[in-house]
Amino acid sequence: MEARSGMQGARGMERIFFMVIALVFISVSSFAEDSHVATLKISPDLGKTQCASQPGKGVTLVWGKISDKRVSPAVGTFKKGKEEFDVLLAGPVDVVIGDAIKTAFKNCGYTMVDKNVPGAVTVNVDVNQFFAGSVKRWFTGETDAKASFSLHLRSELSSYDYDFGATKSDKGLRKKNIQRLEAVLSGLLEETVLQIAESPTLQKEIDKLAGQQQ
Repeated sequence: MEARSGMQGARGMERIFFMVIALVFISVSSFAEDSHVATLKISPDLGKTQCASQPGKGVTLVWGKISDKRVSPAVGTFKKGKEEFDVLLAGPVDVVIGDAIKTAFKNCGYTMVDKNVPGAVTVNVDVNQFFAGSVKRWFTGETDAKASFSLHLRSELSSYDYDFGATKSDKGLRKKNIQRLEAVLSGLLEETVLQIAESPTLQKEIDKLAGQQQ
């Protein structure tokens, strides 16, 4: 009797265990269906063409931090049926946007470090706006995408703030095509960050902060 009771108890525990696993699986599946994330793809060669002369050679930049100043973490909206969902970045803002900015600086010849060294220039970034909103049309959607960032550069000599941004419109974005939204956001980020490589004024100011300009 005791052995049979023990076997029944073990079977009962197994049923409970599998029920818990099933509930967890259902919850995870439901969350995955109801949440939408955007994975952005940035070229590793971002800014190389514009910085062929390597204007940052010999200058060390200390990567500080990224401050997200946006009201909402959403980077877009996505409609599925009659429901509308917020779209979030697949990774943290400081990683996704930060890596793009660091890529542009590196491709311009700057040396990027995490800890302060003598003569280095510290870089902090504010993300003021980064969003793509879609509006339903008869056959297509129209996207107005906007980005606005601020660089705060500091050294032992002085400081300099640089505001930059970009806007994009895409009339071919379909309501249910999140891949198109990702493409718009990726293009927006590249176009915005590319201004780092295209600005002689910014490069000259960094040289001043590093004490390299005569």
